[in-house]
Amino acid sequence: MRKHITPSLIISLLALFIATSGASYAALQIPKNSVGTKQLKKNAVTSKKVKDRSLLAKDFKNGQLPQGPQGPQGPQGPAGDSAQVRAYTTPVVATSLVLSGSFTEVASLDLPAGKYVAMSRVNIDGSSVDNAVICGFGEDAAQNTTVGTGNIALSQNSTFTLDSPGTISVSCLKTGSGAVSTFQRWITAMKVNSIN
Repeated sequence: MRKHITPSLIISLLALFIATSGASYAALQIPKNSVGTKQLKKNAVTSKKVKDRSLLAKDFKNGQLPQGPQGPQGPQGPAGDSAQVRAYTTPVVATSLVLSGSFTEVASLDLPAGKYVAMSRVNIDGSSVDNAVICGFGEDAAQNTTVGTGNIALSQNSTFTLDSPGTISVSCLKTGSGAVSTFQRWITAMKVNSIN
């Protein structure tokens, strides 16, 4: 049997040569790492083209990966500080109270036994240039403040240790010839574990 070269054989060999030489040409001409995200068409990389177990959890959007089973419970942690801060306050007393030359209690707060850091505020109105006010609050040194004919706000801070339920208070007196009154006053106390 004689072999003949037919036109269909020539065309198929030519097609085979072009197909294989084109891929070789592309492999030789495209520089390494020159194809990136911009060159890839949408949906060009499919699951079949990604090597199994080659991606990390950070490569996925939140919620795309299923949550694994819950791990075992960890060991008991150390006990926390049982410190709690509890605050007590008087309502703001807005009625006017005229002060005299003797100490007058202007605000008070009943508290359970304990240690406290407390603040008081007294708003004062004077009617004469020689008016002054002295207010005392706990262990805070009595404050002597000139009022004159205007309004002032007198704030004081102190600490209290009550061995049994008791009352803390702020008391004031006036000096000078004119009338002096308080028109707003209150006390706030915070219970603490210790006072250093």
